[in-house]
Amino acid sequence: MEISDKTLEDFVSTTINNSLVRHKVDISSAAQEYLVQVLLRFSKSIELFRKYNQGPISGYGLEPITFQFTKAAQTFGRLGVEQQRKVGDHCLFLTGFFYDFVRKDGKPMVDYHKDTGSAAYMLTGRFPFTEMAENFGDLIIVIGDLHLPQLDDERKLVDVYTRWQKTGHERYYESLLTGKGIIPQKIHSGSN
Repeated sequence: MEISDKTLEDFVSTTINNSLVRHKVDISSAAQEYLVQVLLRFSKSIELFRKYNQGPISGYGLEPITFQFTKAAQTFGRLGVEQQRKVGDHCLFLTGFFYDFVRKDGKPMVDYHKDTGSAAYMLTGRFPFTEMAENFGDLIIVIGDLHLPQLDDERKLVDVYTRWQKTGHERYYESLLTGKGIIPQKIHSGSN
């Protein structure tokens, strides 16, 4: 089944709008529209599988964030702003949509992407990117809501609950559970 660009845009826009309301995240319409456009851009596989060369390291996919940020921080003017924006976009998309992938190397990796992406947006010094920087952590949670339709599968919902327990009750997983109407309970083990 092929999904039209318009259908995808409607789904992403509606989900993001509903998620912003659900999580009480107040951002400007410009930032909201930019967020939707970032997600739509990444829905095209070409964005995820570009060839990059960074000294002795090259490959296909997203260029490692460390390389991108270093290059962006050393570049000035319009090109610098563009590269800083790209770093912010990549970090936001990775932590929001591929949270489990980023987190597989531990919570510090999530924090690294969050801090790097937020700093990159802030370095642009431009609206709406500075607003995105200020709300970066909340926007990760907002993007995560795109996964809610997949959680109609009971097995996947149990997997999220298990991850929530194993990770020390992380907000990202808790948000997905509450989005499906489940209020996760912390189980305290104690001696009787």
